[in-house]
Amino acid sequence: MQKNNDELINLTLNYAFDHGVKSQQVTNFTPYMPSFTDTKTETIMINMNWHDPEQLPFQIAHETSHVLNGDKSNQPLYFPTATSKSKIEVAASSRAISILIPYYCKERTEEYADPLQFLNIFKIPGHLYEIVETKMHEYYGLIYPQDEEQ
Repeated sequence: MQKNNDELINLTLNYAFDHGVKSQQVTNFTPYMPSFTDTKTETIMINMNWHDPEQLPFQIAHETSHVLNGDKSNQPLYFPTATSKSKIEVAASSRAISILIPYYCKERTEEYADPLQFLNIFKIPGHLYEIVETKMHEYYGLIYPQDEEQ
């Protein structure tokens, strides 16, 4: 059974807490004000009024990843746009995908795990498809054919 969005939000907030990441859930931001990370205080600020609430688990995991990755910035790191491909943002997104994969894959055998469905469920930008595919294979312990040749 697929977890509902509120449950996924709670799971990702608990993941942040369990890993020492402070968070604040803000309800008075506008629907298009992105969540962000204050790297100086290692606090994530999550816009609970976000226009696409199904993306909140990914945002929480992404912002948590900035802290866990040890990212530093003099300015807050805002949740990226769908086309953002900066190294620091892709690294945070990659770790966020690793955080979310178990919530998706735990309830599916590998033949029913679909990277595109994963992207759609968590509203993850399509340019991260290959990362999702790789992380899914890692989760299930699958080996790519080219890996077997080495």
